[in-house]
Amino acid sequence: MNACYNVKRWIVTKNPLFESFENSYILTMSTNERLERCKELANLCKNTFVQVNKGWKKCPKAPHIKTAAHDLIDAYRTLFIHCQDIHAPILVMEDDAIILNHDRTHYERIDSFVKQDADFDVYSLGSFGFVNPLRFGYHKSFLKTIGFSQAVIWSEKARSQALVFMQTNDLMHVDVHIMSKLGRKYTYNLPIVVQLFPETENQQNWCYFCNNNIIEKAFVRVWIFFLRKLQLHKSPYNWCILYCINNLFRHVIILLIILFIVNNVIAYLRSCKLPAKKLKHL
Repeated sequence: MNACYNVKRWIVTKNPLFESFENSYILTMSTNERLERCKELANLCKNTFVQVNKGWKKCPKAPHIKTAAHDLIDAYRTLFIHCQDIHAPILVMEDDAIILNHDRTHYERIDSFVKQDADFDVYSLGSFGFVNPLRFGYHKSFLKTIGFSQAVIWSEKARSQALVFMQTNDLMHVDVHIMSKLGRKYTYNLPIVVQLFPETENQQNWCYFCNNNIIEKAFVRVWIFFLRKLQLHKSPYNWCILYCINNLFRHVIILLIILFIVNNVIAYLRSCKLPAKKLKHL
C-alpha cells in the first residue's frame, strides 16, 4: 500500500442490505472528521473498510497531483490496485455520502440486479445524467455522461478499465472522465445514497473539458447556482428533482408521441367530414 494511504477494516455487519457482494470502502482524508457521521453507511455491506488519505499537501505524490480533484483520482487508483484480487463487485463511497432512502426493498432490487447482470460496469446509488428513455423498470441506464460518484458499485471489469484510463495524468474527475467512458452504467429509479454540495475546494475544480474555457466556467457557475437554489448544499431531499431531470428525455419523447397521436387523430377526423356542398343535398 502506498505510504500516503492506509486501508483498514472498520465495521463488520451481520445483516447487511447488500448480500451479493461483501465489501464496501469509504474514502476519507486524515484531516476529516466525517467518519463518525458515516456509521450508517456500514450497514450496506458485510465488511466496511476505510481508506485514509493523507492528502497531496501533506504526503509526497506524483507531480501532476496539485488539486483536490487529482488527489481523489489518485485515491481511487490506489484503492482499485488494492482490490485487484477481489473478483466480486465492491461498493465505493466518499465520506460525504448520505443515505437518503432506507427502504430495504430498494436495496434488495439493486442487489438482485447486480447479482444477475454479470456484465454491468457500474451501478450508482445517486448520480445525475440523462437515462435511456426506452429502458423501463427500476434500473435506469445512463446514456453517456454521468455526474457525482459518492456511492457507486464497481464491477471488477470496470475497476480494471478505470486503472487503464488512469494511466494518463489529465483526468480531473472520477464521474465525468472515468465513469462516463464506461458502457454499462446504471442507477436506480430513485436516489438512494446521495451527497450535499457545500462550497469545497474540489467544487472549484468542476469541469468537463477542463481547458479553462470561459463558457464552460459560466455553465459550471450556473449549475452550482441551480444546486444551491434546490438547497442541496443544506438538505439532500431535493435529489428527487435531479432524478426527474434524469428522465427528461423520456418526458420529451412521451410528449412528442402524444402530440403526434393527437395531430393524426385531428387530421383523420377532418378527413372524415363531408364537403359543405354535399351536406346541403342531404
